[in-house]
Amino acid sequence: MIRLTLFMKAVSFSFVVLSIQGCGESGLSKSKAKNIIEPLFKEYYDCPIPQKLHFTFKAPRLYRNVLVAKKLGLADVTQTGSDIGPLGWGSTVEKPKMGSIFTVALTEKGRSTPTMKSQNGITLFLLGTRTIDDVVEIKKESEGTIYTVLFSGTVEFNELGKQSLAIWKDLFGQTLKEKSKYRYRASISYDSFLKKYVVKSIKFSPWEKEEWLNTSWIEDAEGSRMIVTK
Repeated sequence: MIRLTLFMKAVSFSFVVLSIQGCGESGLSKSKAKNIIEPLFKEYYDCPIPQKLHFTFKAPRLYRNVLVAKKLGLADVTQTGSDIGPLGWGSTVEKPKMGSIFTVALTEKGRSTPTMKSQNGITLFLLGTRTIDDVVEIKKESEGTIYTVLFSGTVEFNELGKQSLAIWKDLFGQTLKEKSKYRYRASISYDSFLKKYVVKSIKFSPWEKEEWLNTSWIEDAEGSRMIVTK
């Protein structure tokens, strides 16, 4: 009788433990992953520009964005330093001397255009929309509750985005389509305290080959929306 009572208590305790463990993360399906990523992913913000740009060897991409934003009438730019030299990548655009400083301010048009600021204070403009075409694969990492989600998606530029494409082609000879398909890779983890899945990062790659780069997405933390580019 004593042994039976101890056995029943052990079974009861095991059931409680299993019940508690079962209340947590239950696994990430393809449909659930799509529902998590899509609201943070669908608005496509790009052409990041800083408020101040110190021109160095690492700055050409931001410098190009500043020039495009200026051409679009979205930003006014003032420069400290007047030494100009050839840009060096086969275009007619000139570049300032290394160490020159640009101060960038949004124009009235820029302020009336939908924008978001990144975690480091850089402004990005709404240039189009993205759709998730297909969740291809979900891989669970060996430790914890972290998942890698591979999915295909399509970027479609809005009118401002189309204008920016034309300027990129004119200034730098780079041609992009108004509607293009890409590969995407998202990292998602389960937060036991918040009791929900959270997106940690999203990267993209050209459709034709794997060449992963960071892309922007919207983080919604405690009702505060912020663009993330990490």
